[in-house]
Amino acid sequence: MSKKIVNLKDHSLFDSSSLFNEMAVLNSNAITKTQTAMQFIHDNDIPGVIIGGIAVSNYTQDRALTPDVDFLTSDIKFVKSVLEKEGIHFKQLATSGEFGGIYVPQLDADFLDANEGNAQLNHYILKTATTAQIGGAAFPIIDHAVLTIMKFIIGRDKDMHDAFKLLPTVSKEELKQHLKNLKNFLPEDMDAKTIWSYAKALSF
Repeated sequence: MSKKIVNLKDHSLFDSSSLFNEMAVLNSNAITKTQTAMQFIHDNDIPGVIIGGIAVSNYTQDRALTPDVDFLTSDIKFVKSVLEKEGIHFKQLATSGEFGGIYVPQLDADFLDANEGNAQLNHYILKTATTAQIGGAAFPIIDHAVLTIMKFIIGRDKDMHDAFKLLPTVSKEELKQHLKNLKNFLPEDMDAKTIWSYAKALSF
């Protein structure tokens, strides 16, 4: 069976028109890098899920994309072995501790190790992932409500901004269920009650 070619320039090849619109305004070099990264993930069946800006833009309107790809993987050793085989340079990710993993400059992609940082949350992200059509290929992507929770937990200014942008677009019932499932793995300063109080404060 021939591999699908990822094409980020055709609106009809996306489930999410908002994600296509944000891709469309990137410069051509950034689009090419993103397309190459997505093709690499697809062709090599890299186990894991898309998180980060692409996921946020997939679920919300008018969220400007940074052109990097964030991919949470359950098998960082496999990713490294494929990169080494293809002669693609990578380096250890500079991180403040939420995630460990590698950065691949040629692809402008972070491959994040699900076993580092909050491993319980990371494996929950992998377990509850859904699928999105992006550029004509199906990619595993973080669940809408779980992405919202993850953004609250990371808690940097831009992540909080994303979290509050996502919150009104999430089903309250789904959010409540995921918060129940994750309550033992959330940090004290952003526990399930705090996130639920934000949801209740917004009338959605």
